[in-house]
Amino acid sequence: MKLQNIGVVWKKEVIETVRDRRSLFLVFVLPFIFYPMIFAGMGFMMQRQVEKEKTLVVTIAVTNPAGAPRLVSLLREKEKVEVLLTNATSKQIQDGLIQGILVLQENLEEKMKAGEKSTISFVCDETDARSRSAAERAESVFAKFKEMVTQEKLKEIGVGADFLSAASFEKKNIGASNEAGASLLGMLIPYLIIVLIAAGASHPAIDATAGEKERATLETILVSSAKRTELVLGKFLAVLSASLASAFSGIVSLLLTFLSGYSIFSVSGDLKMGVTPMNAAAVFLMTIPVAALLSGVLIAMGCLAKSAKEGGTYAAYLQMAVILLGISAMSQEFEVGNPYFLLPIFNTSLVEKELLLGNFNPAHIVITLGSTIVLAFFSLLVAVRLFSNEEVMFRQ
Repeated sequence: MKLQNIGVVWKKEVIETVRDRRSLFLVFVLPFIFYPMIFAGMGFMMQRQVEKEKTLVVTIAVTNPAGAPRLVSLLREKEKVEVLLTNATSKQIQDGLIQGILVLQENLEEKMKAGEKSTISFVCDETDARSRSAAERAESVFAKFKEMVTQEKLKEIGVGADFLSAASFEKKNIGASNEAGASLLGMLIPYLIIVLIAAGASHPAIDATAGEKERATLETILVSSAKRTELVLGKFLAVLSASLASAFSGIVSLLLTFLSGYSIFSVSGDLKMGVTPMNAAAVFLMTIPVAALLSGVLIAMGCLAKSAKEGGTYAAYLQMAVILLGISAMSQEFEVGNPYFLLPIFNTSLVEKELLLGNFNPAHIVITLGSTIVLAFFSLLVAVRLFSNEEVMFRQ
């Protein structure tokens, strides 16, 4: 095996990739459009939602207001709440005429003072944001009313109001505010970094194999002095370069988006960015084995495909698998056992999340790197075998 031949093939494929505007767009342009649109767009939408929530006026109909007049008075005093003293129906909620119905029992206040069990019903539509907001506001008003009635009852029996606050439950968060942002990023990484790696590698891999078949240039390469293994390795390194360039562009785009202050993390003051240059470097290093695995699999698929269109179909199914594995990793909120880190894509996503949170688990990293490298080597062997089989490469 001659490194010079591998280098010549790599250089040829890189030059062809650079000349292809589509590949350049996927590798160097798409990440700087994709990430800002997602994070800045999410931040903008969340900001608008927060502002709209503050100015949102809801209408609540009260059934049997005589049951608790003071509760109705507190509800009227609540900002951005309009009260209708009338019997309403669920259809009015569905039609958007009102956002909720507060149903009070007869003599509710007297029953509460007497210690009788009472229930207040609130009819709402959980699928509607305004109706959910109405339910939250009504619940907060009822909590205030309940506290007021309880204090009056305690005063009657000679117990001070401080009795209710004799003990309190206080939750202290030892996690830094940037860990919340890092946790969110860890869940999004399968969709952002790894999907972009697959997208950056798909077109060069299919073009270097099935595309060569369509252009009838594959025969010229095969009659050269380079061995089949050298040809595959050269193509593999070119595809790997494109996928890593896509990953690097994605990480740089992420950092620039977060540092710009126009992302989702700028909406809430207590949600800080969880990415540092050190975290980004560690995440990038973890993407190298998975990029090699995806590059090897895509080259093998390109060898099997009779045309670039067929190869693109195979690549689309591979990207679907990557997304599904990413979804599985995203749903893992609790620590999983070491065997789970043998699953490709899934393991890389979990380790990257740990790295973003500052949790460096040597066992998880070693298992993930080892298993992914073994699978990448196996996929490359399969690609070499397929590329060396003329019945596969030139089948009609």
